[in-house]
Amino acid sequence: MMLIAAGSLYAQKYNVVFRYTGNGADSVVYRIPAIATLNDGRLLAIADYRHCGSDIGYGRIDLHQSISADGGKTWSQPAPLTDISGMPVSQGTGKGTTESSMLHPDCGYGDAAIAADRDSERVILLAVCGRTPFFRAHRNNPNQIARWRSNDGGRTWTGRDTITSEIYGLFDGRCGDSLKAPGGCVDALFFGSGRIMQSRHVKTEGTYRIYAALSGRHIAHESDTDSIGTYIANWVLYSDDFGEKWHVLGRTDIPPVAIGGDEPKVEELPDGSVLLSARSSNSYGRRFNIFRYSNAAKAEGEWIGLPVMCDFGGINPNPCNGEILILPVIDNHDPGNTDAWIALQSITLSNKRENVGIKWKPLLCHSDYADAKAMAQNWGEIQSQTLKITTKPSAYSTMAQTSDGHIAFLFEESTYGKDYSIVFKDLTLEEITGGRFSAR
Repeated sequence: MMLIAAGSLYAQKYNVVFRYTGNGADSVVYRIPAIATLNDGRLLAIADYRHCGSDIGYGRIDLHQSISADGGKTWSQPAPLTDISGMPVSQGTGKGTTESSMLHPDCGYGDAAIAADRDSERVILLAVCGRTPFFRAHRNNPNQIARWRSNDGGRTWTGRDTITSEIYGLFDGRCGDSLKAPGGCVDALFFGSGRIMQSRHVKTEGTYRIYAALSGRHIAHESDTDSIGTYIANWVLYSDDFGEKWHVLGRTDIPPVAIGGDEPKVEELPDGSVLLSARSSNSYGRRFNIFRYSNAAKAEGEWIGLPVMCDFGGINPNPCNGEILILPVIDNHDPGNTDAWIALQSITLSNKRENVGIKWKPLLCHSDYADAKAMAQNWGEIQSQTLKITTKPSAYSTMAQTSDGHIAFLFEESTYGKDYSIVFKDLTLEEITGGRFSAR
């Protein structure tokens, strides 16, 4: 077993999947990584290809994909998603203006969130789309939501479906409706990029339940401005038919993060409860909350308390997005503990956008994740339970477990002194935890 000191920098040759050098053909910036392990073991990576150089709402953005059939050693040439005839289905047009966004959902696509079904070759991809920036959108001219599906492991895709009305309609308040969203509606929303989580526990209608977390901006009072992050809430949606129809987990009027939310991720705890890990819009760190089922098959239960801020042992990471991943493990200090799990959270190991790495926390018994407060504790001090991936400027990150138990880690880095290229690293749990844990 290879032992690596906790907090050390994992030395691996850079494997750039989406390259931005600022020169020639590589002059369009890449951002916002997403990765999934396909049913046959291949890896699928997605990223924004930002012709406009900025977020959704400012012009043309394409979604590019790249696939690896050898565990991330080599990758296909990045290219738009294509349909069965070979035509691209994820290229933006750059058309429209902010106020005509509803007419131009194809202006740009970004912030991809993906899930690959463990029992089939189905893949679902959600993205925000259109010509309206998040902080200028309103219910009559919102950020739009796009969906693509693949039935052959990402080789070909359907055309874009726009499911804007379906998703916003979940939050539209009505007179006398006690389950309306704060302020009566959500004025702007998008799904957190990266991994759409598929349950290990809940299977209905022939497929395992999937979960996606979103950020929604609402105006609580007429006097409020729309530029204050205070009014960004987070919800978790679930689907029992692999993304055809979506439902709110819990009550729309009691979001798991009601104020100060931002880009969220969602994961499943060992007992089947649902964990939300949300970037904070008005402070460093991430906010945790937990949904506990009373009847999982019917999605009945509740968020068990207020969200709790986690600073990951005093790091107070920069407020950019990272992934939460919870896995069963072998505890090499106590191999007889068959209930051992681990939580991995990718963050910047700094209050700046630099030093992307992974913090980890053992989940050895139920008390380690009994509620949000317990989940926010015991992530180790700054230099412990930590793996620094890079010392360069770096930001968003995501990860997924591979078919051989490794961690496929994808992140933004200024590899060539430019912001950003999207870099892949293949990690083992031994490397992440200094030999403490192995894959189970």
